[in-house]
Amino acid sequence: LKHRTIAKLCVRPDDSSAMSQASDSSKLHFPSFPEDSLEWVPWFQQQLKASNACTLRVKNADNWETISYLSLYIMGYRWKVDTALWSADEADIKKLTAAEIIKNTPTATAQEQGFLKEDEKLFHFANARVHRQMQVTLRTAIIDAVRDHAFFSEIDIFDKTIGPLDLYQGSRLLAKLTDLCTAHLRRAKKTLLPEAMNIPSDIQANGQITKAE
Repeated sequence: LKHRTIAKLCVRPDDSSAMSQASDSSKLHFPSFPEDSLEWVPWFQQQLKASNACTLRVKNADNWETISYLSLYIMGYRWKVDTALWSADEADIKKLTAAEIIKNTPTATAQEQGFLKEDEKLFHFANARVHRQMQVTLRTAIIDAVRDHAFFSEIDIFDKTIGPLDLYQGSRLLAKLTDLCTAHLRRAKKTLLPEAMNIPSDIQANGQITKAE
């Protein structure tokens, strides 16, 4: 991940004027989520890059900042499996830190952890309005990506439980998608493993060769 030199902010955390001076340099868009489970991990990895490439320009009290969606994506994608993300009632921008995210994202790489530590110096870690708007954008990108997928009905049901003011709504929906993928793969493993164990026997019977061969 690209490292950047970031100046410390001198802003009020609830400065709503930032929203009127924010602009998207590109639209966050994810391609359709693949049906083939073998393509799921590459898809998630590609969206790490897409989230880093897509940025929001925000003016704080002193200057303009360029903020990517990567930290929000990491939070959802790397969140502990089968563990609920902080509830909407618990959400507090003042408590959102790189350390808290890292503690709950055990599969985050060293580079991703380093990025989070850099990124927390930027405005979306201090201003709830900016952070929420970015989360709305992430949420929309995920919904659009799974709209034609077999998971859509489950994602849609879960999405309806997320309020419009939920501070972590996009990361929450992404964490749900990864949980669905994990559950599917667990079920598939139980089915495929016994079948795989029979393959050597089938080869031997059909080809009259030994299992070692």
